[in-house]
Amino acid sequence: MSGIAKGFLMLNEQTLIERAIQTVAPYCAEIIVGLRAKDLSKGPALASNLTVAPTVTFVEGGATRQETVQNLVERATRPLVLLHEVVRPFVRNDLFASVLQASAETGAAALYVPLRPRDGLAIVDSRNLRSMLPRNQVAALQTPHAYRRDWLVEAHRRAARESWVEESTVALVKRAGYEIQLILSDDRNFKITYPEDWERAVAEANVPVA
Repeated sequence: MSGIAKGFLMLNEQTLIERAIQTVAPYCAEIIVGLRAKDLSKGPALASNLTVAPTVTFVEGGATRQETVQNLVERATRPLVLLHEVVRPFVRNDLFASVLQASAETGAAALYVPLRPRDGLAIVDSRNLRSMLPRNQVAALQTPHAYRRDWLVEAHRRAARESWVEESTVALVKRAGYEIQLILSDDRNFKITYPEDWERAVAEANVPVA
């Protein structure tokens, strides 16, 4: 998407940030939103357009997803932390309750959808084959996730001490030695990453969520 701030894209006369805040509000006692430094001043105006019970706070994100999540977790005060990406505007409401309940019982939970690849899957390094992945055991992970806050804090502390860099919070928490319970999601909870994803989102915006 050419590096644009996707959270400010308009869908049904709302930014994706506003849409996400309204979606998570029934499940949260506080909402903390990470923004780029140059967008931070735009946050309060967005929140003022909404009528939600939880306090909404905007904080500066980091250079990486891992740093951004760490900044958010440091500001969180509740024993459970719900993480969600604003670029998933069609997540079913019941899935928030499901991951929160599972994390309260087990410590960590995330959404997933099984993949159905037609071709063999491999981990490669340039043109070299490193290892193969079993096609019947791969899945795509989605947000929302939910975690015990102390687990997230410890995982990020270990990452800082041992110079870990992971592409996802699930991977970071798993590497820290914690198990994550997976909750089945669906393909409609897609992530707006590429221009064609945005085209799909616009096309589906007026379709009611079951």
